Amino acid sequence: MLDYKDLQDAIGGEPIEIAVANPEKERKIKQEVLDILYDADLLRQRSRRFSAERAGSSAMARSFVSLEPAAEVEADAKSHQEWIDRSKRLLTQSSSGSGDCFKLLRYSPAS
Repeated sequence: MLDYKDLQDAIGGEPIEIAVANPEKERKIKQEVLDILYDADLLRQRSRRFSAERAGSSAMARSFVSLEPAAEVEADAKSHQEWIDRSKRLLTQSSSGSGDCFKLLRYSPAS
């Protein structure tokens, strides 16, 4: 929420077209937008790791205490698709309930 307030402050109540015409304001606005996008990316990365880890831990309940982080799930990826491609093999090897952990993520490729 604070990032959006910072963005609004950088815009300064002017129409965006006028605000970005000022080079100093444009620089501040760009920085605030990049901050919002960075935070969104960080949340996406953490949520997919959390989901994959929970699916894996529920599938391996008996050995939960000895679980180690999985490099395929934990490593940073340049895109969500790269993370999906890298994690799929690991997640399909673990099952929970009626399906594998990859299916629990309810991933469906873009059409």
